[in-house]
Amino acid sequence: DPNGFTFMQMFLSECEEDVSKLATVLSNPLAVSSICHRWIGRCAQVGMVGLEQAGRQLQKFAKSGSTPEELQQALMLMTEHLD
Repeated sequence: DPNGFTFMQMFLSECEEDVSKLATVLSNPLAVSSICHRWIGRCAQVGMVGLEQAGRQLQKFAKSGSTPEELQQALMLMTEHLD
């Protein structure tokens, strides 16, 4: 299905954009949480459970006061699901 392929390309492109944004705002937990919220919703809509859970984990770390270094480690785990 060509439309489904295009949709998935858009989905992956948006995820990659979010990863890039996250990498630049790791010292701002509110921004990390906001981007994760969008990520979680997007992943839930298409049934990408592993990506959704990774976003929830990063959001949880951001809300719990984790350091930027800890958030970076969680972001790295999150990106593994994109490969």
